[in-house]
Amino acid sequence: MDLRLAITIAVLGVAGVTGASPPGGSLAEDGVAGREMERGPEHAGAIFDTLVERYRHLVDYEDTVAVVETVTRASQEPHRVETRLACRIENDRLRIDSPGAQVRGRVGLGPPIARSTAMEALALRYNLWMAPHLALRFKQDPLAEFRLGVPQGFIVAGVEQVLWRDRPLIKVRLEAAAVKDAETDAETDAAKTAQYELWVNPDSMLIERVTGHQTLPDGADYRITMDITPIRADGAPIAPGD
Repeated sequence: MDLRLAITIAVLGVAGVTGASPPGGSLAEDGVAGREMERGPEHAGAIFDTLVERYRHLVDYEDTVAVVETVTRASQEPHRVETRLACRIENDRLRIDSPGAQVRGRVGLGPPIARSTAMEALALRYNLWMAPHLALRFKQDPLAEFRLGVPQGFIVAGVEQVLWRDRPLIKVRLEAAAVKDAETDAETDAAKTAQYELWVNPDSMLIERVTGHQTLPDGADYRITMDITPIRADGAPIAPGD
């Protein structure tokens, strides 16, 4: 069963689909672009599980990412940073380069330090902060460990089909899980402290956009937008628009 058909079945909750469009078709052609697909948390969870499986099986992957981060603290002007990244998975390792790091690497100006296991773990935590979409590949429990600063983890709060730049995508919404009060054991609404959306190409089942915000430990408001251009997945080039 192709990924697109599996997604349709998981989301719409149908036991069988007849007359389904071929893999080359688009959701817009099917007349379902923009339709809410929230048929219960089990269907949203099924989409996320399928997405995680896709990334878990990536062995050879490369993309480029345009990142815009904005941090706002009380009584201060927002600080906005724009960055371009190159992400690559090879030999079960994640490498992320910025333009400056790429130049330093080409001229042999990398740090002359032997990398230890502890350093590798720290580097992975830092890299996944910069490229959270790849947490689905490297984290044992992506929902529990999706973002630093959200120790209670996330839940899959909803899924919808949307049009972005005239292209149909699936938007998976993650929200911070509820936190229980230590004294009353009552759940508090922590969803407002963090929310992220993963914008997924339903044909390649690759994330092409990440948007989100969270409250940092010092109370600052952090917002991020990532536009991701997959270049290859498992050695196969990704054609523009796929």
